[in-house]
Amino acid sequence: MAKISWTDKTWNPTTGCSRVSSGCDNCYAEALSLRQGWSKKPWTAENADENIILHPDRLKKPYSWRSPARVFVNSMSDLFHPKIPKAFVDEVFAVMNDLPQYTFQILTKRPRRAASYRGEWSVNIWMGTSIESRDTLYRIDFLRQCPAKTRFLSLEPLLESLGEIDLDGIHWVIVGGESGPGYREMDHSWAREIRDQCVDRNIPFFFKQSAASRTEMGTSLIEADGSKNVWNNFPLATSARHLAEQIPIAASTDRTREKQRIYCFRCRQPTPHAEMPCDYEEYAENWLMYVCGMCGLKAYARKDLEIIGGKVS
Repeated sequence: MAKISWTDKTWNPTTGCSRVSSGCDNCYAEALSLRQGWSKKPWTAENADENIILHPDRLKKPYSWRSPARVFVNSMSDLFHPKIPKAFVDEVFAVMNDLPQYTFQILTKRPRRAASYRGEWSVNIWMGTSIESRDTLYRIDFLRQCPAKTRFLSLEPLLESLGEIDLDGIHWVIVGGESGPGYREMDHSWAREIRDQCVDRNIPFFFKQSAASRTEMGTSLIEADGSKNVWNNFPLATSARHLAEQIPIAASTDRTREKQRIYCFRCRQPTPHAEMPCDYEEYAENWLMYVCGMCGLKAYARKDLEIIGGKVS
């Protein structure tokens, strides 16, 4: 299992990378690789030939998994690093295209190369880019050129206010502060302004963590009035396993299904929700639909599960 809250597991057919912008200054993957001895030298451009390693023996690993899952591809590298040959990228994509039961999440700081990749992009391949500051917002333009059906932003580590963001063609936004020794602070107002833009565009928003010495700390977004909400929303599911996490819900103040007061993603407050049969015909037997009584936005949950804290458990 992964220790990254927006994915289920990681798969690293390549390891190693080189720093490309300020978001890499305190890279967790570099620190871990150096500490464990997987890399012998710092992740500079000069050391890239030595640090970036292809692992052909790991290409068949996804075929051994038994349950559908979200898979973060290359959590310890960047699949679109220029030192990774296109032929090997082709092999990675062949595996992803061959396994539609898994949702593969690729994240790169080099979306220009990703946009130029002309292989097959099946619907279960999500493509994202990392952005930490205003001077890296240009990456979104290249991401939009990728033929992936789901394109997402990882605004982590968020190092400053990003202002107004062009979210056209973006289907999911993750925000998080920096973690680890020497972490740089993140003001929650920077995350809130991104959240508000996502809500206005009805784009799923995921708040991963506050800036802290360890990862996944401070996972609630602090509002201007000091209250806290969990925002763990996902984009449209690409498998039945993840249908429930299309739910546009941030947090639930009332945790009992009987009262059916759920925090509505659009209304931004707990509202009454009417329980109805699921409008996805193929899932109607095992799923329920909840419709906000204020704005009509839909949410979903399996009949044998409870909606708790804005997530389906």
